[in-house]
Amino acid sequence: MNQQFNVDSVAFATESMQDTMNTVSALKEANTQQKAMMKEFNMDQMEDLFDDMADMMADMEEINECMGRAYNVEFDENELMGELDELDEELAAEQLDAGLGVPSYVPNSQKAGPQAAAEGQSEADALNNMMQI
Repeated sequence: MNQQFNVDSVAFATESMQDTMNTVSALKEANTQQKAMMKEFNMDQMEDLFDDMADMMADMEEINECMGRAYNVEFDENELMGELDELDEELAAEQLDAGLGVPSYVPNSQKAGPQAAAEGQSEADALNNMMQI
């Protein structure tokens, strides 16, 4: 039992050492590649790029300020709110008027009932027509 444990421990230590060596090798390779990239990297160009970006952002802020400029158009907020309230009332009245018509589920002959009496039919005939439906 102890022998098997010892063999397993040695095998585990060997695997761990191999993994460590692979990790170190990968780190060395990454370091070499990063150094090569940094040689191609020009810090002055990077600073110029960021300066240009900052200048463009400042220009955009200036443009946005110009576009959002107020021209001191005077207005009375209470008057505007009054107009808005009037428009709301008109809209509500229109919706109410549209809702007071004859419901769509009422047959056409019933819709003509009172109007038919005015057009020459007697009231009794109009009622009979409505009752037959």
